[in-house]
Amino acid sequence: LVPVLVSLPLACLAESILSARRLQAFSADVTAKIRTLTVVLGWERARLLFYVLLGLPYVLVALLILGGALPAWAWLTFLSVPLVARNILTLRRATADQPQVLAGLDRQTAQAYLAFGVLLICSLILA
Repeated sequence: LVPVLVSLPLACLAESILSARRLQAFSADVTAKIRTLTVVLGWERARLLFYVLLGLPYVLVALLILGGALPAWAWLTFLSVPLVARNILTLRRATADQPQVLAGLDRQTAQAYLAFGVLLICSLILA
């Protein structure tokens, strides 16, 4: 059960990459009547989902550390917060009809995922 719990933060961040891509294509998907999760949820709820997918891994890591499933070294993952904050600020500036503002959001999200993952692996090695 512990390996599954430890993988949840990475799963959330992996899904956030896909969510970022769908947010970039939101207006095109609406115009083409493509029913993606982002279109079904609508712009505001899709943005909220993205925020949750970016924030939840840090909550999970904190809970897993406090619960003893992860070593204290896992606090290192919080060094990737500035990368996530950059993504949140980028999305806050965007509107549904301005996909150009979101150019590169999926790439930035992947960078945050990489940083988080490497820091998590380092914390496991150091423990």
